[in-house]
Amino acid sequence: MRVIQYLFWLCLLAGSGNFVRAQSAAADPFTGRWHTDDRAEGISFSLKLTQRGNQLTGHHSAIAAEGRRIDDATPANPGETSEPSIVGYITNHVAVVSFRSGYGTGSHGTAELRLEKGQLRWRITAATGQHYFPIQAVLLPAPISRKPGDKSLAPKQSPRK
Repeated sequence: MRVIQYLFWLCLLAGSGNFVRAQSAAADPFTGRWHTDDRAEGISFSLKLTQRGNQLTGHHSAIAAEGRRIDDATPANPGETSEPSIVGYITNHVAVVSFRSGYGTGSHGTAELRLEKGQLRWRITAATGQHYFPIQAVLLPAPISRKPGDKSLAPKQSPRK
């Protein structure tokens, strides 16, 4: 009988980890990697966001002009940390953030982020200096990279045929 009780409690505890992770994802819906690209326009935009309570921080990567302009503030190597390029607060499921460009010094602005139906809507509300953030974008959750230690913002590319 003790073996059955032991196995019952062991299974219950093992399953609770998944429950806690599911609750955490629901509690921090902005957290994750988000991406969009428009091959016709030659742009790509990625965000890696971390939500803690009502605070939001993250890094960006924006590629414009068919790759001729890159505005990136992500850590250069896996495992490195750097100052976030996106910082803000969430109120009523809307994040208002300040961003700084990785392209030019003194380039910064503010943007509004909204979650709607599994999509992240980005809209710049004010900006100064030269940057390559899109004025508006609809981002989707980025696929998780399959390479161990890969910390890049870009989603996993499918093989070309």
